[in-house]
Amino acid sequence: MKRCIALGVFLVLTAAPAIARAQGSAADEAALRDSLTQYVAAWNASDAAKMETFYTDDATEVNTWGMETKGRAAIVKGFAEAKASDDFKGSKIAVTVTTIRFIRPDVAVSHGTYTVTGGKMPPEGLKGHYQTVDVKQGGAWKTATLHLAAMPPTPPPAQE
Repeated sequence: MKRCIALGVFLVLTAAPAIARAQGSAADEAALRDSLTQYVAAWNASDAAKMETFYTDDATEVNTWGMETKGRAAIVKGFAEAKASDDFKGSKIAVTVTTIRFIRPDVAVSHGTYTVTGGKMPPEGLKGHYQTVDVKQGGAWKTATLHLAAMPPTPPPAQE
């Protein structure tokens, strides 16, 4: 019994520094939230030049329909084309952050929900979930991966 307790204490004490290193600072969390606020403002203003500042060079985006786009330039081009289309022209996005989890002090995973209204969206809007992997580069947070999923998700197939 004493060995089990000693082992448990040892594991907690040796794991604590690793856990502490994975935690981001309050300032980093605030910076991520601010970046998201700026992203929403850029989307709503159809500002492709500003959208370019949010992604790493090699970023990947999977949109609501499962189409993958690789590279910041391609993502921003797709954004500009979408916002110019009848489907998204004049559309606005609202985003709610659910969680931000720091994998390392310079890597974070964020989850949340979004709603796109306007354009040719249904009256209730296009709703979905998002997940990002963000990395700190040169003191600024950039999105390396953005994955969108429609809400509510499609139910899984029936079990046989």
